[in-house]
Amino acid sequence: MTSRAALAEAGQATLPPAALAFDAIAGVFDERFGAWASVAAQRRAVRRELERAFPPGSALLEIGGGTGEDAAWLADRGRAVLLTDASPAMVEVAARKLARRASPASAEVVAAEALEDWAIERARRGAAPFDGAFSNFAALNCVADLRPVARGLARLLRPGAPALLVLFGTLPPGELLVELLRGRPRAALRRLSRGDVPARLGGREFTVRYHRRRDVARAFEPWFRLEAVRGIGVFVPPSAAEPWITAHPRLLGALEALDARAAGVLARFGDHVLYRLVRTAAPVAAPSALPAADAATGAARRLRDFARHYAAHRAAEGRGAGGLEELLALPYLRTGPQAAQWAVRARTFDRFVAAVLAPTARAAGRPLRVLDLGAGNGWLARRVAELGHEALALDIRDDAVDGLGAAAGYLRERPGAFGRVVASFDALPLRAGRWDLAVFNASLHYALDLAVVLREAARVVRPGGRIVVLDSPFYRRAEHGEAMVVEKRAAAAARFGERADALMSLPFVEFLTRGRLEAAYPGAWRRHRVRYPLRHELRPVVAALRRRRPPSRFDLWECIVA
Repeated sequence: MTSRAALAEAGQATLPPAALAFDAIAGVFDERFGAWASVAAQRRAVRRELERAFPPGSALLEIGGGTGEDAAWLADRGRAVLLTDASPAMVEVAARKLARRASPASAEVVAAEALEDWAIERARRGAAPFDGAFSNFAALNCVADLRPVARGLARLLRPGAPALLVLFGTLPPGELLVELLRGRPRAALRRLSRGDVPARLGGREFTVRYHRRRDVARAFEPWFRLEAVRGIGVFVPPSAAEPWITAHPRLLGALEALDARAAGVLARFGDHVLYRLVRTAAPVAAPSALPAADAATGAARRLRDFARHYAAHRAAEGRGAGGLEELLALPYLRTGPQAAQWAVRARTFDRFVAAVLAPTARAAGRPLRVLDLGAGNGWLARRVAELGHEALALDIRDDAVDGLGAAAGYLRERPGAFGRVVASFDALPLRAGRWDLAVFNASLHYALDLAVVLREAARVVRPGGRIVVLDSPFYRRAEHGEAMVVEKRAAAAARFGERADALMSLPFVEFLTRGRLEAAYPGAWRRHRVRYPLRHELRPVVAALRRRRPPSRFDLWECIVA
């Protein structure tokens, strides 16, 4: 059962607008909506489908469960239910309601947008997959992008498990008629809108999305197959018809009987639509997190090839040869062929701790949530976690050379020290506004579109948090960086051998300048100079004497997210 301390912590966090709205009415929600006969009729229709889909003994996940009405009903009928909701106040009401059930039933504060983060955390703890999942009465209409929800749900369900999701319909004649009779044509047509639609509850404003059937099916592919849809409230009027319809029980009974017969054929006209999806065997892998445009142009395939060949190149360099002992030493590696490079990176990390991590934690008055982007073997996430912060390592590579797989030995000794996610930072499968720091760890120069990548980082960082860039090549003038790229491509065959074509096939950013950063993500970018070892500090002098282009610097840059 969710502890009061956890609920308090969740309540203190920055909640999504919809969660704040439901928080405000949690105490009166059951009283307000439980008295309406139209809601009860639609709930009965959903419960018939839930009972058919989930046999007694099933372990179920509920998304956006509110005050726990459906979870309690299923628990009383022998199903084990874990309810999740973004509203701490709703979860507290549900937790009290579920506490006395014979079957195991519990509640946790989890926003639908954060479902994948939560799924990864459960997997780290060795939690068993669920036998099914459901979401009733349009909780998912409060989510603008269903794709991260689909990925999270795919991680949580066993193959073959059903997911029953009830969303608002987009062509409900009942609401159209009621709102037109009330003289509110804009409200009558609101479900035809494609974007965010304003909503208000408990004196608080938020937005909803009216997802079409095709949009739902596409968002959940390839991890789920859409098996069937049923209309909920095709003839039974919506809650907008209350309290009038409650005062006419015979009419409502007749309309409910019609619904039972027409729900399949006329599903698209339901006040709500129940989508029955089934989990396929498709793995949740890195390519699914790539932008659709990349997949369409073949960049997804090339990125997979790049990751594979890059791992081979790293192995040829001797990366990972020292095993766990080497990982534990990073970034303070003193011996081996990479020691000189790590001498620079160690100084960058020390500067990061002194100039960004420690001051931000002091200002926040708590441990930070740090996202390590392009994490490689996760050494930075490990160091950050050892300093007492929460860390998540994200990379497109999971190989055991120096990808995320290389951290397995360390994590066996320190289970749960930090999380790992295989994904592209073009489309982060993470909740918006959760992280304090998004740190590009020697990785931002591998962006395919700098603006897209920085906007994604800003999306997942809380207001006042930071985007931090470590160990990417910076130049004062773009032409010097462009000259470096020309030199690199000319020497590719000699440097990379047979892997040259794959390693050079993608149009990465390759280098950064202040101008590039500010154009991609407008903001007050601040440079923290890193003092290199002496021979590195002398490189510009040597280059000038030899009449060559200035070398890159690897200073630390940060930008506060508005």
